[in-house]
Amino acid sequence: MNKHTATDPNGQIHTRNSKTRVYSHTVVARLDREACEKNNIKSAEHQAELNYDYYSGEAGHCYQDYKGNPKSCHISGKDYNNAAEFKADYPTKADYSSALVGWAIEQDAAKSDAHYNDYFTLGWNGRLDLAQKLAQKDGSYHGYRDVTILEATVK
Repeated sequence: MNKHTATDPNGQIHTRNSKTRVYSHTVVARLDREACEKNNIKSAEHQAELNYDYYSGEAGHCYQDYKGNPKSCHISGKDYNNAAEFKADYPTKADYSSALVGWAIEQDAAKSDAHYNDYFTLGWNGRLDLAQKLAQKDGSYHGYRDVTILEATVK
């Protein structure tokens, strides 16, 4: 078994084991806080758009299990047993969207700086040109910063 290791600029060791493959490089990156926060807000707005009609629907309950039995739903820290309870708190889709966006902002604010300063592995590659290709792709549009190619060692 080949154990591949690489050390990022923070001194953290990234590892990967493989029985049959040999990796020469790994691509690591840190999350961009601003890009993550924008993405989380956009995602919350999208979830509100998708889910509001279902949660406030005429079915009389918030959620159905796979057999169609009514179940409560858990939204932003509160359980709702039926659509009437849900609509009392969120009479419009805009109200629901605002609540989800607020919750997303709270979640982002609670994340420590370490969450955005640690490097994580984007992928392992057997050739430098493949690592460069991965670094260019992920660095340009996924909200990463400090995309770095590290040379791997095999033990």
